Amino acid sequence: RYATLGFLAALVVALPASVLMAGVRSSRGFVHEEALSERTRQVFLRRWRRFDVAFWVGSSATAALLFFYILVFVANLHAEDESKFVVVLCTVVVKHFVVVPLAQAASVALASEAAQWTHADVS
Repeated sequence: RYATLGFLAALVVALPASVLMAGVRSSRGFVHEEALSERTRQVFLRRWRRFDVAFWVGSSATAALLFFYILVFVANLHAEDESKFVVVLCTVVVKHFVVVPLAQAASVALASEAAQWTHADVS
């Protein structure tokens, strides 16, 4: 039951983000600026601006809804569960914003050093 609820919650969170990112990725592309007339350039800029506005509005609405959901969740916690929630929240925040970036940076540095050590003739 909990696995199903977790999967559905992840789907609800990931769906708007994936739709927004797919729209942004498909709307942009490499354009030869010299080959465009002024009118075509303005059309491209207007289209990109619309996608930018849609992205920011959609992202802001999604963030606001998720923030509201977290506030409602926190407001309905029992007093005995508050400390557990704070510990889990701090653990997740430290993992995502400190431990994972440091591990990634260390692995890239180690891989770079290993490549340089094994191929000393290439600088």
